[in-house]
Amino acid sequence: MKGDALACLAERLDRLERAHRRLKLASSATVLLVLSAIGLGVAAPRSPQPIPEASPIGSVVDEVRAKRFVLVDDTGKLRAVLGAATRGAVSLELLDKDGKVRSVLIVDSNGTPRLELFGADEARRIVLSVFPNRSGLGIFGEAGRGGAILDVVTDGTASLGLTDNKERSRAGLQLRSDGTTLLNFNDTNDKIRAALGVGADGSPGLGMWNRAGKRIWQAPPVER
Repeated sequence: MKGDALACLAERLDRLERAHRRLKLASSATVLLVLSAIGLGVAAPRSPQPIPEASPIGSVVDEVRAKRFVLVDDTGKLRAVLGAATRGAVSLELLDKDGKVRSVLIVDSNGTPRLELFGADEARRIVLSVFPNRSGLGIFGEAGRGGAILDVVTDGTASLGLTDNKERSRAGLQLRSDGTTLLNFNDTNDKIRAALGVGADGSPGLGMWNRAGKRIWQAPPVER
């Protein structure tokens, strides 16, 4: 995968992470407001009200409308938040019993859906996104660093990039829309050192480069 594609995906993920942090703060504020409302309801004097009839067992409500739903477990711990965020985005956030975010599903204001799965350290481990002209899947290692990024464009171009734990591109596999395939290997300075490809016409090629980026060998050899 090209460096600009990785940078673009990283920027999108950073924006999503900031949005999730804001959502988490908003979720905590919602819980406090709910608790405050309950407290005020208990303290305020109430006039006698008729006791409503119990709903029949198995009855259902046709529709429930709300801007945010907050789910807590038997101990009162926050476990899930479903709500509409600012500027038309909507999201579902799931937490474990320790209050750590483990999964987030969001559809942003542009209609782009994203799914993120987190490890116990709350670092992103899997990210799945569908953009207007491409779809992407990222799988990351410990602390959210290093892994594989799969990118598929609507024209049929597909690429798979492998990064190390310092987020450096080390290997890439690409299938272009014209049928050309390319496999490249990079050094720790993100420079291509070896590449193997098959052109759209079926002709193969293999090349090697030194640290300075100079080609030192290739097959078939260059015709002089």
